[in-house]
Amino acid sequence: KPVILVDSLRKEFKIESENLCLKTPNAIGTRHISFHVKKGEVLGLLGPNGAGKTTSILMIVGELEPTAGEVILHSTADSLALLGYCPQSSPLWPRLTVAEHLEIYAAVTGIKREDADQAIKRVSEALELREHLSKPAEKLSAGVSRKVCFAISMLGNPTIALLDEPSTGLDPKGQQRLW
Repeated sequence: KPVILVDSLRKEFKIESENLCLKTPNAIGTRHISFHVKKGEVLGLLGPNGAGKTTSILMIVGELEPTAGEVILHSTADSLALLGYCPQSSPLWPRLTVAEHLEIYAAVTGIKREDADQAIKRVSEALELREHLSKPAEKLSAGVSRKVCFAISMLGNPTIALLDEPSTGLDPKGQQRLW
């Protein structure tokens, strides 16, 4: 049984301009994307810039409404609670520390307070973030920011992890550690 089912996903973006005369009033973001992923499988969306990879992920996580088609996440009644998501753009608030980000996202994910400290310690050690825990996000390098984003997506051991270019900005050692 698939944990992700994407069926005929299509996204059109309305183009609005008084000065343009277009044959088609919409820009196509994705066109009839279909796939399924079973538990334990890994799927990569590959394509050139503008091919619709990020748009597809945004529809899967519910940040964008598809024009047509559907996304079904199978796991429990609350599938989004078991979804880890590392977006392409940084979700970090500039003045919050790394530790504060991890604590907030652990709470949002539904991790109990007594388990959150252990989960944060585990992910911080695995990604070599311990020395950065007290730093505000605005003081982090691009590579460390990506590691924090990845750490957030892994909190709570999600059933489904959607990673949008998670290793961008990481040095070779950081990329190796991430994968």
